[in-house]
Amino acid sequence: MGLSKQTKHREKWVAYGSKCGDTIVACGESVSEVEKRAKEQGYILPEIAHLIMTDIIDYPFTLPEEYKAIGYSHQKQPCLPVQLTNPITNKTTVVWGLVDTGASACHFPEKYAKAIGIDVKRGRPYGGPTSGGPCKGRFCHCHIGILAIKNENEIDFTRELITLPNREHFFSEKAPISLLGIEGFLEDYILTVDYPKQVFSIVSK
Repeated sequence: MGLSKQTKHREKWVAYGSKCGDTIVACGESVSEVEKRAKEQGYILPEIAHLIMTDIIDYPFTLPEEYKAIGYSHQKQPCLPVQLTNPITNKTTVVWGLVDTGASACHFPEKYAKAIGIDVKRGRPYGGPTSGGPCKGRFCHCHIGILAIKNENEIDFTRELITLPNREHFFSEKAPISLLGIEGFLEDYILTVDYPKQVFSIVSK
């Protein structure tokens, strides 16, 4: 089962404000428009990024092989193929991320950061409660790209549906799987899950 044809592709520029970490403070159709809007809010030199935003309609539930290998789940779930990119070296790795509305941030096993050359020890430390219980790790900057699929479990590495450039995401040594949570991803989208049909949709606001 592939993607529905009911997808809308759009691109925009956004400004991240240093006052609030990685919070998006302005968005628009051009760099000049975004800079103007950010300046009006008191952000003189915001970080500007280019986003690709494609509405994902009726994306099929998936059971990634890596989930079965570690005994995490034997049922199909709302998962997306995620390409993690080191923003300095552009080295990449692809993992499956579970869409999790209970996760406050995007959460990845530390091994994936190491695989693309991110020095986790230099990240911002965090130790506290998570959706899976107490957890220690570090927030590190990386690019996230949501990839398309051709058929069930077959990733289309040539199609990036959503681009989330250079934001902080949480990496933990004890994380069993990757989670796509609220901050840095779901906060900018409307998520609809149809469990009887085993499909889900993610539409930009």
